[in-house]
Amino acid sequence: ADFENFFQGMPPPHFEANPDYQQQQQRSRNSQQQQQPPTFGLDDWLRSMMSGGGGGTQQQHRRPRRPLKEVTRTLSCTLADLYEGKTKTVTLTIGNNNNGLGRQQKRRQEQYTIHVKPGWKAGTKIKFPQRGRYVPPITFVVEEAPHATLERRDADLIYRHKVVGSSSDGDVDDTTSGNPRDQKRRGRRKKNPTKEPPQRQSPPKPVRLSIALPDGTVWQRTIPADRVPRIVKAGQSLTVPDLGMPMKGTLERGNLVIEFY
Repeated sequence: ADFENFFQGMPPPHFEANPDYQQQQQRSRNSQQQQQPPTFGLDDWLRSMMSGGGGGTQQQHRRPRRPLKEVTRTLSCTLADLYEGKTKTVTLTIGNNNNGLGRQQKRRQEQYTIHVKPGWKAGTKIKFPQRGRYVPPITFVVEEAPHATLERRDADLIYRHKVVGSSSDGDVDDTTSGNPRDQKRRGRRKKNPTKEPPQRQSPPKPVRLSIALPDGTVWQRTIPADRVPRIVKAGQSLTVPDLGMPMKGTLERGNLVIEFY
């Protein structure tokens, strides 16, 4: 009773919170939350699978590109293309069932732009790398198409001119192109069945040469009559400098060589 009477009439006790203690408790709760592993729900898993992650990063699970077998194709070029240079666009159809990926591949068209440089030779290779997962690397090999009147030998252009008869009897072909149709105009010498003595030899005539070059220009020269016996002979040749093919990496050109046969 004395104990109860002692507290009668006294206000109830009041306790104040210690601010340092509250801050310490808040820091403890934050630390526990950081240590807990993050939750990974069904939505997160589906989102990861659809983005290609499979539960991890996309780069870790991306399938590496598989190298495809190289394909070789021929690039046909005329002598004019190799004489002046030209830009060619080649369209190839890519796609078949045997693509090495275990599934059918749709056919597609791929374009390749090739800058043919002056002086390229037959056998020159132009390589293109693989495009994506389905288009293999392509190598184009230059193939030189034959020319109507000129033949290429390294950097020289060869023109063959036919000599009818021999210069000693004055029967020299003075046509411009060496075309068989032009040569037929001369006709053939008739045999002398009576074996009469040969007639007096006529003097040689000038020989006119007209040669169309690959770029469309025409080189023309006339060999004087007094020089025909020494120049226009079967087995002889006439060289014209700097009218041949360009030399790769330089400004020089080969020669135009006229061979008489």
